[in-house]
Amino acid sequence: MKTLNLKDDVRFSTLSNYSVNPQVHEKQFDEFTKLIAGLCNVKTACITLIEQEKLWFKSNIGMPYNYVQLKKSFCQFTASNGELTQFSDTEADPRLANCSWVKEYSNIRFYAGVPLITADGTIGTLCIMDEKPHVLTSHQKEVLTSLGGMVSSLMESRRIKGMVKSETAIKKTGTHQTLSLKSTRFTSRSW
Repeated sequence: MKTLNLKDDVRFSTLSNYSVNPQVHEKQFDEFTKLIAGLCNVKTACITLIEQEKLWFKSNIGMPYNYVQLKKSFCQFTASNGELTQFSDTEADPRLANCSWVKEYSNIRFYAGVPLITADGTIGTLCIMDEKPHVLTSHQKEVLTSLGGMVSSLMESRRIKGMVKSETAIKKTGTHQTLSLKSTRFTSRSW
């Protein structure tokens, strides 16, 4: 299983585009995690945001941390795969055999997540975890995927709203961008 390559695959320095502080919990995100935890009957649900080498927990139920190192997270695989990723039993899954850090999270025996994909690429995940092995039903997979799409849409609408605010501020101040023709040569053939 491939791991996420921050330099080549996806860029994550764009969280500021979404008017979101990854360290501050917001009720509208918490509603998604509560819903998916209940529907999938698990103890832990998170909305994560990827920033450089950290995986921030924007919203979480049952996670005692504010962030973890991306390279020591199950979410790195979800972000890299770009689709629903499930580890029904983290201790027995051969895809995790070379991940020495899995033992650090011995209380996580089940993980499933979907990527949060926006115009900027994958910016995080919606994921669920539990202390005992699970297998999601097809209905639970559909719900997890749908809710992940809704969180992605919420993030995208924040990005667009931020762009509109920026454009409005520019118009109000009378500032505008100008095209520099300094180094451009025009000939009769250019027109």
